[in-house]
Amino acid sequence: MSCRPDYQTGVTLLELMITLAVLAIVIAIAVPASGKLIQTNQSKAVTQQLYRALQFTRAEAIKRGTRVVLCPLNRQTGRCTSDWNQSLAVFPDTNRDGTLPAPDAIVLETPPVPAGSLHMSPGNRKLIRFDAIGYSPGSMGNLTYCPRDADTDPVVIRQLVLTLYGRVRWARDSDGDSVVENSRGNPVTCAGR
Repeated sequence: MSCRPDYQTGVTLLELMITLAVLAIVIAIAVPASGKLIQTNQSKAVTQQLYRALQFTRAEAIKRGTRVVLCPLNRQTGRCTSDWNQSLAVFPDTNRDGTLPAPDAIVLETPPVPAGSLHMSPGNRKLIRFDAIGYSPGSMGNLTYCPRDADTDPVVIRQLVLTLYGRVRWARDSDGDSVVENSRGNPVTCAGR
């Protein structure tokens, strides 16, 4: 006597087709959502790196008891530029003019922005300077990260706010729509940047 049942087990062609159709629908829903997740994570990573660089610059100014600068540095001229998308350098501003005093004076250097762009406002500032007590006179403003795509969902835009007293904070979503607002309460956008 055999212990085997009289029927075979397996999947039919119809069952396989239904499974593949369901899988295709799940993938079609997940892929666009993962793109936004990647953009959001990249946006957070860029602004966190910038936040840490600002905090480091302020701490370095207090520790050294002198002015310290964070800026996009042109290595050939030793001068700060207004292109915040290139590598950022931290160095003591011993000559008080925002120029690199010596090639080996760089204390920290961050890599260029990988995808998207950084914008300093108001104006087209070339540097952020902290003094010996950690204040940032003349450096108040916002640094906004805009992802590469022009039609970016505003949810992935990030902004850092720098106060006169050297405090750096994240722009907040005060109205609960998942879009951060600037200090005037208006949604932060990348239009016109």
